[in-house]
Amino acid sequence: MNIYDQLLKLQVIEGAWEKWADYRSGVTEYIVVHCENKKEIALFGAGRCNDVDLKTLLAHFEKVILVDMDLEAMKAGIKYQGLQNESRIILEVADFVGISSDDYRQFADILVSKVREKGLATSLSELSQVALDALERLEAKIISVPLQFKLYANTVVIGIHSQLISMLDWIWQSILQTLGQEENSVRQRIMMMNTDVVKRFNQALLIGTQCRLIIGYEIERVGRHGAVQGAVQGVIDFKQRVARQEVDLLGFTQMEWPFAKQQGIIYHMGIFTLERI
Repeated sequence: MNIYDQLLKLQVIEGAWEKWADYRSGVTEYIVVHCENKKEIALFGAGRCNDVDLKTLLAHFEKVILVDMDLEAMKAGIKYQGLQNESRIILEVADFVGISSDDYRQFADILVSKVREKGLATSLSELSQVALDALERLEAKIISVPLQFKLYANTVVIGIHSQLISMLDWIWQSILQTLGQEENSVRQRIMMMNTDVVKRFNQALLIGTQCRLIIGYEIERVGRHGAVQGAVQGVIDFKQRVARQEVDLLGFTQMEWPFAKQQGIIYHMGIFTLERI
């Protein structure tokens, strides 16, 4: 099995619906309170919807739109909440970056093939260059196609900025763990890509939002130093947009996200409301 597919399986948190109950309640309430226009709400990166109560949203909004690249995850999410026959829930498949599952698999295969040539004797400098060349090709693909979403009355994107291209780093770190090595140039390159990808995503979100945009990002992982990649770029970009008076900051709160509490993975989340000027 490709490394990408192995890592993808690890992203499914067993029992998340039950374990995230308080967090889900807080997120859902925040959305309802901070969206005045109740015509529709679009949830970007909805996935299995473990962090939102769809029945509560349907009680306040005329229509709930789930937007994600994983159609099967969205179907599983609405089925779990008993809403698979609800006509007011719309599922839309969309790519937020421009990198497909096959692109990730190819990135992993290129690295694995290089490692198989010499095994543990693999030259880290040569392997890093292979990775950097692959990243350059991926970046060229990303910027070659404009990113554009439909226009929605309200949009919500919570905990997604950190996931946009995180798989690239996870694949690279998996390779390094196999070799028992450490290397920073590839990670630094992915961080630079993250900055551009996040700005592009944010711009598309703003253009696609008619009224309110609710953004949630990981301020920090409890017990660990350092910013969460993707999330930190996201908040920096929006702070700059507020300073340039592109958007108004209307509200902010913090919540604890027990992502995988038994494994010690807990995030302090910052959630804020923006409105286009």
